[in-house]
Amino acid sequence: MTDMTAAWGRSVHGVHLAPESWLGRWEHTNRTATLPHCIEQLEVHGALNNLRRVTGEHQGPRVGFLFSDSDVYKVLEAVGWETQRAAERGRPLDAELRTFTVEAVALLSRAQREDGYLNSFCQTDGRVPWENMRWHHELYCLGHLAQAAVAWAHVEPAAPEIAADAELLAARTELIALTERFVELVVRRWRAGEPIVCGHAEAESALVDLYRVLGAPEYLELAAAMVEARGHDTLGPDGFGAAYFQDHVPVRQAPEAAGHAVRQLYLLAGAADVAVETQDDQLLAAVVRLWESAHRTKAHVTGGMGSRHRDESFGDPYEVPPDRGYAETCAAIADWMLSWRLLLATGEARYGRAMDRALYNAIRAAVDEDGTRFFYSCPLQMRTHRTGVHEQAPSGRAAWYDCACCPPNLARLLASLRHAAAAHTDDGALALLMPVSGEIPVAADGSSGVLTVESGLPWTGTLRLRFTAETRAGSGADADSGAEGSAGAGCPVPVRVRIPDGAQLGDGAGPTGPAALPHGAAVRDGLLHLPVGLTALEVEFELLVVVRRAHHRADALRGQRVITRGPVVYALESVDLPERILALGAELEDVELEDVELEDVELEGVERDGASGPEVRGEVLGAPAVVVPLRVRRDAGDDDAGDDDAQDALYPPHGDAGPPGERFTAPLVPFGLWGNRGDGAMRVWIPASECR
Repeated sequence: MTDMTAAWGRSVHGVHLAPESWLGRWEHTNRTATLPHCIEQLEVHGALNNLRRVTGEHQGPRVGFLFSDSDVYKVLEAVGWETQRAAERGRPLDAELRTFTVEAVALLSRAQREDGYLNSFCQTDGRVPWENMRWHHELYCLGHLAQAAVAWAHVEPAAPEIAADAELLAARTELIALTERFVELVVRRWRAGEPIVCGHAEAESALVDLYRVLGAPEYLELAAAMVEARGHDTLGPDGFGAAYFQDHVPVRQAPEAAGHAVRQLYLLAGAADVAVETQDDQLLAAVVRLWESAHRTKAHVTGGMGSRHRDESFGDPYEVPPDRGYAETCAAIADWMLSWRLLLATGEARYGRAMDRALYNAIRAAVDEDGTRFFYSCPLQMRTHRTGVHEQAPSGRAAWYDCACCPPNLARLLASLRHAAAAHTDDGALALLMPVSGEIPVAADGSSGVLTVESGLPWTGTLRLRFTAETRAGSGADADSGAEGSAGAGCPVPVRVRIPDGAQLGDGAGPTGPAALPHGAAVRDGLLHLPVGLTALEVEFELLVVVRRAHHRADALRGQRVITRGPVVYALESVDLPERILALGAELEDVELEDVELEDVELEGVERDGASGPEVRGEVLGAPAVVVPLRVRRDAGDDDAGDDDAQDALYPPHGDAGPPGERFTAPLVPFGLWGNRGDGAMRVWIPASECR
């Protein structure tokens, strides 16, 4: 992530997450567990050896997918963001991360051709570069290389920890230089009329980011040309069809999100970047239209994207099957990146709410609590007797995948996430895009300080803000006393807080409701507006428990309900079913998750006391549990499925449903945390008894 000059804002750098917070702990796990794990897997699964084959340092066969170079680049990007964070805090980079960077950049430098070309798949085994733009992913890999260079460009070379490490400083310089060599080769080819549409979009956004940090206008021009060139069927015929590559219709005319979900969302992120930098309102409107298509009719409630295992693609409008939904991790990450760009570009809070849904649900579920096992496909239901599992869609998280795009993609997002927490707006305000715990630097009109944020999200709605002004040496009593800051001076700019998804401020009756807001504060357009001079504030967002139903056109979800609390989607896991379940006074055996339904829940947006509906009670995996009333429902013939005279078990006659069992309760787990207590069944959408 880098500065984004936009109509509404640009991201704030120097933000640091509170280490004890929900997101701060995840950032720490990413740094200390996920990144070392990714580095190890790059070696174990051959991505680095594929590059060594180019230099002659490895004689074995090529392994893995043809775009394995991109996995190396994503890890380098993540380490770049972590290096920046460490340098800002005056701390050395972890030795393993440092060694990987120095050695990996040296390897890339040795593998790169004199003309700047770099691709381990096309430089070996007699292949010809640029001969298959549809499938060889050369520009896709270049895009991830460019994103790594962007991250390292943000590492301040004069920082003491960097300046004192000659090898690391040299690696930073060479990574940026070799990236420029490759990009300049592509620029020359473009100007010579060579094809610039890659089968997998990604380079578009990366080139704009590279333009922002290096200032080369031809990078922006190339990115804009790539966006305009797509959609004219230039990639040629393919069994997947042109829509799979978003090459069936230009972005400006496309009526709906279509094709491979990750490709579509990366393309839109790049188009948004181009639109912002070139002030192209028409292109930005097209991006918004396609974002709306995805979010209004094709997105899963968890923020997952992609309905079909075939093609890893979007389906038709309202085609959102929970058990067969593909919802690839990379698609959720790509959608988060797109929504973040649109939030910066427009200031509309709805894009931030989409970021919440993706981050707290689909993205969080992509990795376990230890940070070393991952989901590639992340469906909303895992059946008790699941069959037909393929490598990218196992019944539980895996340590790695042959197609390893998701784990390092997750690592780079988490390493850079702090840069998305806040933004400067065009009218001089500071906007908290992600109201998460941390420290945000503020400077305006000769004044500076730190805004400290304490947030209970996503589990509680407590938000505390405190501004501490910096004391200038040699000025006033504070200088004489040696004080480092003063809490008496207020924040020199207005502050805007985005209200989280599924949250609202209290009714004013309590000490933290709107009545307690300072003079001049207001809630408007999904934002809490606070005036200049803020010193301290505490507010409490209500995280409502809501029982939701799907749109009536979503056939796969008819008669089912999903429970949400604030931005968090909840799921029922088989591990939480009681050991003893009674039906009409008899103990049932072999009750499976598919036998269970919600009992008499209403569509309300309130938290309820007692046992008449969903209730926040207790914890599961350190998060608030939502306890729901359930019953077991079985159809006649379920216990006689082996009897030749039994009714057909799959399609019993109308009215042949057995009576419901006694009511019982079970806790729901946040979807982002499911699968951390062993294998088992899970479902987000639960059948509702009143819908039978």
